[in-house]
Formats: sequence, C-alpha cells, structure tokens
Amino acid sequence: GQFIIGDVAAIFICILGYPVFGSFTWVLALIGAGIAGMLWSMIPAVLLVTRGVNLILSGMMLNYTIPLICNWAIKSCPAVYDKTANWTNLIPEGARIPSGFMADLFPGTSANLGIFICIAAALLIYFVFKRTTFGLDMRVCGANIEAARYAGINTGVTSMASLALSGFMAGVAGAMFVMTGSVHYQISDTALGNGWTGFNVALLAMSHPIGMVFTSLFVAFLNTGGLYMQ
Repeated sequence: GQFIIGDVAAIFICILGYPVFGSFTWVLALIGAGIAGMLWSMIPAVLLVTRGVNLILSGMMLNYTIPLICNWAIKSCPAVYDKTANWTNLIPEGARIPSGFMADLFPGTSANLGIFICIAAALLIYFVFKRTTFGLDMRVCGANIEAARYAGINTGVTSMASLALSGFMAGVAGAMFVMTGSVHYQISDTALGNGWTGFNVALLAMSHPIGMVFTSLFVAFLNTGGLYMQ
C-alpha cells in the first residue's frame, strides 16, 4: 500500500508541480511520496498500538483499499489521467530523476542516479539500526515485544516510529519506480506485486540493510532477464 500511494503521489507532484518548481520537482516528489507512504502506514500502526490488531492482517486488508482510492484520485484529475489508455500520463522529462553519467554507462536504458539514493538509504538505515539506541529499541521490539516491555522500552512509540520509517522508505521506492519516466500507473482494482518482491529481497538478505542492495540487484537481474528471454 505504501508503495502504491508513493507511486501516485509522485505522479501527481511531478505532473502538476513541474510547471511551478521546474527541475527541482523530482526532489519534492520523492519527499512527498515518502510522506504519503508514511501517513498510510500510520493506519495499521495505530490499530496495532491502540487495539492490538495484527499488523500483517491490517496491512493486507488495506492493500484492497488503496488501489480504489488511487483510481478515484487519478480519474478525478484530467491532467494526470489518460482516458484512452486507462492509465496515467508519463511524468515530464524535466521532473524525472536525473540520469547523469548513468546515461553514458547504460545507453538506451532508463538507468538514473536513483541507484545512489538507494545505496545512501541502505547505509543510513544500517547506521540507525546498528549505532543508535532507537535502532536497538526497534531490533528488540522486533525480536520479542514482551521482552522489550520488560526492559522498559516504550513499545508503542517504537512500533509507530519504525512503521513510519518503513512507510516513508516504501513511498520513496514507489516514487522512484515511476520517476524513470517510462512507467505508467495502470488503473486496476488490484494492488501491484512490487511489495511482495520487496519481501523476497528482504528475506534473501536476512533483513540486513546492506545485503538488500545486493539481493535487490540480483532479483532485478532475474526479473529483467526473464522478461527479455521471453
């Protein structure tokens, strides 16, 4: 859900905001998509902390809701919606993530500087997890929430903060997916499968932030290679 709402938020910001903000739009789109993902993640977070609702259950149920909300928002905006193809218009070229020298290294592809944003995010998460008390609190809560309570950790605040962080990252990932400039958001009543791909990447890396950089590349090679082999 956070990934999808990040997709759509970035599309709206890039298409509607580009005439105003110009080449700086892509930065605002990443931030806006992250905030959108974070706000959406607060729904299961609040249900978990206040009512004890299972996080996986509430998250999966919300996955049936967010595509319908996004469809309504897109169809309500003629500047974003392409009625003929039943998908969103492409993001303006000037509002996309800059390709920089990646265009010379990988000509004819949509490769851009987003890969370095991903690496920086992985390094930041690694530092937070391994070198801060907040990261320690998150790891303890994830391993055994009852032990965390016994140790005096505020599990409610820690759970909401960790979900907010993950929602922000998922929203940014969704934005980067569409901000290559070659991807439309297809109107559909079902959620995209990219979130499940992210689960596979995390499991392969055993939830290690640095390892996810390599496992994500590995899974991307498999997906892209399989597509071209067909």
